[in-house]
Amino acid sequence: MQLEQVNRLGIPIHWNEAAKSVYEYEKTVTVFTTSGREFTGDLCIGANGVASKIPGFDAGPDAAVQDSGYAIARVAFPRSSIKKGSVTSTLLKNVDSQPEFRVYVGKDIHLILFLTPDWVAFALTHPDLHEAKETWSNFKDSSELVAYLEKAADDWDPAVLDFVRSAPPEIVDWKLKWRDSPEQWTSDRGRLVRIGDSAHAFFPTAGNGAVQGIEDAVSLAECIRIAGRDCLTKATKVHNKLRFQRVSILQQTGFVNREELHTTNIAATAQGYESTNIGFFKIGRWVWNHNPEHYARDNYMACLAHIESGVPFLNTNLPPGHTYRPWSMESETKRMQAGIRSDLKENGDWSA
Repeated sequence: MQLEQVNRLGIPIHWNEAAKSVYEYEKTVTVFTTSGREFTGDLCIGANGVASKIPGFDAGPDAAVQDSGYAIARVAFPRSSIKKGSVTSTLLKNVDSQPEFRVYVGKDIHLILFLTPDWVAFALTHPDLHEAKETWSNFKDSSELVAYLEKAADDWDPAVLDFVRSAPPEIVDWKLKWRDSPEQWTSDRGRLVRIGDSAHAFFPTAGNGAVQGIEDAVSLAECIRIAGRDCLTKATKVHNKLRFQRVSILQQTGFVNREELHTTNIAATAQGYESTNIGFFKIGRWVWNHNPEHYARDNYMACLAHIESGVPFLNTNLPPGHTYRPWSMESETKRMQAGIRSDLKENGDWSA
């Protein structure tokens, strides 16, 4: 769908052109590729994920990184590959009328099932035994994952275990790393800007990384439209200011949600959902009811005045009543190690 839209707009895509270096000048940016080509433009937008390093692309500090001690095994496969009448098939009896998102918890793990009419998938977050890597080419077999599950609990639904066994042989096992939330996403000049994971990497338990990457793109596009070509360096900095606190709060939920899922009171869960307090399910209207295009349009000039003249400006794309509190990977790690429960979702209105 995205490729079709790019083609419709006449935007060229240059395949297999890896960026080798970037040079930012007063009025332009030039990208040099490994094939020897040069591309010059008004801005360079870095959407190159968490591990890419391009010399010259200095758009704020790199985020500090720490091994979380966990990994996530993920795979998607056609529903049609599940045999009719199998134990697993009992999980699919309602998906034609209503797709399902299921969460299972055990000792220090959680398993999410995605069930739709055409495709099914699972994501298992588990302790990393120093085998996972931050790459799409590190694989586990389903039998190894079933062993994790059986070690974490002894009363799994047989259909769930059979579902995991039904997966294709190569299941990506991705090392999970905590990352800080740098406040600066642009170069000092403003002609380089990061978006998506390159600006703010999300832990999977935040459940919002892809959404925020899309919001970034929409917000930046609207800021550029408002600014015009002569003021593009202002546009990137306004976009950064409008987006940072919202994204930072949602990044922090990755720590909080994983902790809640992995320390769930199983006995209380058996009594029903109301007996538990799993914030993973508490998304909040402030998240899903936000329009980043309208927000950028409505707040651009006020935010620009704040940046240029110090005029007071407060973001309102946060939970209503929320007071933003800076955090770091170090502060969250210390809190979790001390057994202190986060009050993040009690700060402002997180209701649906």
